[in-house]
Amino acid sequence: MENQINDQVLYCIEQSKRTHEYTLLLEKNNQKKYILGKYTPRQAALDMLPADLGNKETVWFLIGFGFGYILRELISKVGKSLKAIVYEPDEEILNKQLLTDDFRDIQETNVKFISGDNWGNIKTLIDESITENDVNNVKVVVLEGYEYYYTQKVNNIVHHINMRIEKLIINFNTKALLKEQAIINCIRSRYAFKENCNLEIHYNKYKNIPALIVSAGPSLAKNIKYIKHFKGIVFVMGRTLTATMEHGCVPDFVACVDYSDEIIDTFNKHKEYDTPLIAITEAN
Repeated sequence: MENQINDQVLYCIEQSKRTHEYTLLLEKNNQKKYILGKYTPRQAALDMLPADLGNKETVWFLIGFGFGYILRELISKVGKSLKAIVYEPDEEILNKQLLTDDFRDIQETNVKFISGDNWGNIKTLIDESITENDVNNVKVVVLEGYEYYYTQKVNNIVHHINMRIEKLIINFNTKALLKEQAIINCIRSRYAFKENCNLEIHYNKYKNIPALIVSAGPSLAKNIKYIKHFKGIVFVMGRTLTATMEHGCVPDFVACVDYSDEIIDTFNKHKEYDTPLIAITEAN
């Protein structure tokens, strides 16, 4: 059976000549290729797997369903807890493959299927599937030939997987750096903690009094002139302290939750002004 799909790729599902397993023939620009070979498609699919099959926590991205040959091999090694996402570029080809066999064994697992061009859903699924704990435990298998027949789609998927991993690594390294800085800040500020104000004097002192939090943002320049008329408690951050005071309002409290040395400069010329400071212990 021969069909044509939207991006001018012709496909044909055939039985192999030697093993009678199913194989997939694709054609684009007069270039034809048996994606899993003519003779032993299951073995051809398994040959695309890396030597290291990871562990039960490995997150697999399979680009191309390949009649489930790779999935079943992974399930046999890992079990039904396998974490796998299968992307078939064309939904029609995926559905036709699913008619070639009884795939209830795969459908009873946590394997997720995606197809088509809804990149919003695809990106969301990738982001949800790769967590900070998975950055060194992700494996991607692209069926041989898909890079040519679905070049842009394959590139988009692989690129987003790589970007997701890179983002998580950067976030992890940033957290590690901040954790180190937080310890330094705690040591630096130990004397200030010893001499700080007893918060019990504030207990129930401001009950039923409205409060205003002045944070940096595009609307601040438009609304800052009204702050001095506010009847209640005014909280500011370092970045908004100077602007608030220059518009005739002396805030009741200034807050700091930032770890970095650079936060000091945001207090500008009022960094030594006698305004009560509320800060987390790890702040600078």
